Amino acid sequence: MIPYFLLRRRGGLKMVVLSLLYRKPMSGIDIINSIETLSMGFWRPSPGSIYPILKTLTKENMIKMSKGNGKKIYELTEKGRKVLKEEGFIPIFKFGIGVHTFDQVIDELESYIYYIEDYIGEKGMLPKEYRDRLRKCAYKILEILGERK
Repeated sequence: MIPYFLLRRRGGLKMVVLSLLYRKPMSGIDIINSIETLSMGFWRPSPGSIYPILKTLTKENMIKMSKGNGKKIYELTEKGRKVLKEEGFIPIFKFGIGVHTFDQVIDELESYIYYIEDYIGEKGMLPKEYRDRLRKCAYKILEILGERK
């Protein structure tokens, strides 16, 4: 899943695009489809949000574009890799974005909370089994903080 905090911060989608291209070269539609998959179908960015980012990243020499099989294929450059590393985003394959500091762990937890709130807002109450699991997680966090025994 794409951490929700990334999409809420300025330039977040740009970092997601760079992170996806870290994994492999992709076309614009591949990037759109990957974001939809990583968000578990919750969000599919429009071409109007992805292609301007690709154009900007190309102008900034963070990615390069080549043509193959009638498609434009985008690939991360060394400058793009450097920007990712400077920002602390070293992509991993399971989630697409790595977590390297405690602040980022908390941001990741917050992103899941926002996701759950949005999901419930769209689809309604979670099934009991998920509510029970989330309750156990909440109790465990309170226990770790020394606020519950």
